[in-house]
Amino acid sequence: MQTLEHILRQEGPHAAQVRDEVARRIQRKIGWQSPGQPVDPRAFLQAFYAAQRRHLEAKLLFGKRRQNKFDQT
Repeated sequence: MQTLEHILRQEGPHAAQVRDEVARRIQRKIGWQSPGQPVDPRAFLQAFYAAQRRHLEAKLLFGKRRQNKFDQT
């Protein structure tokens, strides 16, 4: 989550290229299918970040805290 936050805040000459590559990798990993029209990588990453945050915060309500990204609980 922290890495994704950093990527979303990043500015500079290569920031758009980095966001595009990260968005493509996430889409491939989660099996996401494009709605047929091009999707803005920044918008996709912001929506993905918001959904992940909601999911992880909901787990915290039930006391399920992950120690790190490798923790499968």
